[in-house]
Amino acid sequence: MVFNVVTPTLTVYLPERTKATGTGIIIAPGEALVALTIDLEGNDVAPWFQDKGIAAFVRKYRMMKKRQEGIPQINMDEAGKYGIADGIQALKVVRQHAAEWGISPDRVGFTGFSAGAMVTSGALLQQDAAARPNFAAPIYLWWTVRSDASHSGKTAAHFLGMGTGRRRGPQRCG
Repeated sequence: MVFNVVTPTLTVYLPERTKATGTGIIIAPGEALVALTIDLEGNDVAPWFQDKGIAAFVRKYRMMKKRQEGIPQINMDEAGKYGIADGIQALKVVRQHAAEWGISPDRVGFTGFSAGAMVTSGALLQQDAAARPNFAAPIYLWWTVRSDASHSGKTAAHFLGMGTGRRRGPQRCG
């Protein structure tokens, strides 16, 4: 578990050249935006992708300083803004180094767990469409949807099987 990150990092896991598929994925661990389960949801996940020929990049992103035990009551928008900014920056860095790392800049995805899934979604829903990941997999997304939020409908097709609270099979939204 990692706490109080003030300097983001990106740990690179490249596949063997003979296995490389040209695809890369950024991994954002979670833990309620006050810590990162960097091993379980990052460094332990990356080799799985690496073994399948996918370059993996574990993003350690900035978060609020943990000042008490447990999960504090926090403003999610405020707490998540630095992590989302760091996720967006990770996409830029990976694409800038794509040739060096043996990946295609148009085959860069993003996945994250819990609060890391919020970082993933923030990168996916950013204003600059050209800077978004080419695919995304938010895993057990932890995000409060505001009742005053509006959606243009221009990004919904990126999500597969968004939950509606009703039990149905996977559906493509959008």
